[in-house]
Amino acid sequence: MPLRKFLIVACLLAGVTAMSSSAIAQSPAATAPQAAVKTIEITPTNPELSVGQKLKFTAVAKDASGNVLNEKPSVWFAVPFDLAKAGDDGTVTFYETGEVMLGAIVGGKPGFIKVTVKPAPVARIDIEPLKTALVVGGITKLMPTARTSGGDPR
Repeated sequence: MPLRKFLIVACLLAGVTAMSSSAIAQSPAATAPQAAVKTIEITPTNPELSVGQKLKFTAVAKDASGNVLNEKPSVWFAVPFDLAKAGDDGTVTFYETGEVMLGAIVGGKPGFIKVTVKPAPVARIDIEPLKTALVVGGITKLMPTARTSGGDPR
């Protein structure tokens, strides 16, 4: 992971851990201890995504024995922030091509997956209208523009 991405993720995790610790310190004592979160599984694991798409991810926490825990993510994030944005419910919107590190924090433990975002597919090709009349046997240059389904040039 490049240094920039590592530093952003490290700062984010430090802030979330600090918030989780203060929230735990202020909450009343629980009657029954909960099993510690050992792993986080984020699904889908290998989605085929293109720029402009949205996808809802889920995070499942498991204990050391592999049992599913009834804990929900406290934070979702996508790094780098200029390629994608993660919502509170795990819905991620992808803005640019590249690799996105998607993460969720459950029970103070982070889980990550890497998502590769591809360019949006070409949905249509627009050709600029001719500026002058074309005569029989004449030659002209056509100017095509490939566009995505949203009309953005590709």
